[in-house]
Amino acid sequence: MLLRDLEIVRWAHGGDGVAYPAEGPLAGMVVFVPGGVPGDRVRAEVVKRKKRFARAKILAVEVPAAGRVEPQCLVQADCGGCPWMTGDRATQDASRLEILRGEVRKTLRWDEARVSRDVTLAEHRGPPYGYRRRVRLAWQITKGEVRIGYRSRGTHQLVPIERCEVAEEPINEALEEVRAQIAARGVRAGEVTLLSGQEGVGWQLVPDAGGRSLGGIPELSVGEGATSMSVGVEGFVQGNSLETSAIAEHIS
Repeated sequence: MLLRDLEIVRWAHGGDGVAYPAEGPLAGMVVFVPGGVPGDRVRAEVVKRKKRFARAKILAVEVPAAGRVEPQCLVQADCGGCPWMTGDRATQDASRLEILRGEVRKTLRWDEARVSRDVTLAEHRGPPYGYRRRVRLAWQITKGEVRIGYRSRGTHQLVPIERCEVAEEPINEALEEVRAQIAARGVRAGEVTLLSGQEGVGWQLVPDAGGRSLGGIPELSVGEGATSMSVGVEGFVQGNSLETSAIAEHIS
């Protein structure tokens, strides 16, 4: 089933575009459209239909949204890790605010006046790229070559990368050494977690077959000043260091 002149009105939690066809057999139904940016008008093909929603694949962006931008990342369309990267910051903010306010209405049952007054977005800190201090990547050794990357959305297929545009630069600089460590061990496939801290970059290799092998610095200091703490590579830490500092300042 083809959907023509379909308007993407917002993003869903997971990054899919959301549309509501105005006519036809899907009129009024929620249609999730991966790759759509709020404001786009697209031609799409329905690939799955359920009782309450449908999913569609974009065939062509007929009228691009004013906020649509070209991602800096070369694998964004295949990786699936940053679905909102095709929208500018204003477009991303509008969707984040709408999602947040929707959750507050649903869970806290605030009236509209209170939602509009009290649910707002904090001021951005830092650039739209190069901000993540923690990433988890998959690896495969194929014909002697170590390939590191992300798994394509909804699959186990590896999307190889040379660098991650949203990761802090020390993580990208550490990838060559991580590849060497993987090659030395000769394990065919697994996952590696990398964490950037004050002392450098630590990583942990976890083969698919089980077992663990630490490399680099196993424990690092993250944060600044009074908010600094020591954390293991496998321990939990917020991915965005600048936003974490803002949260710490707000609650201190």
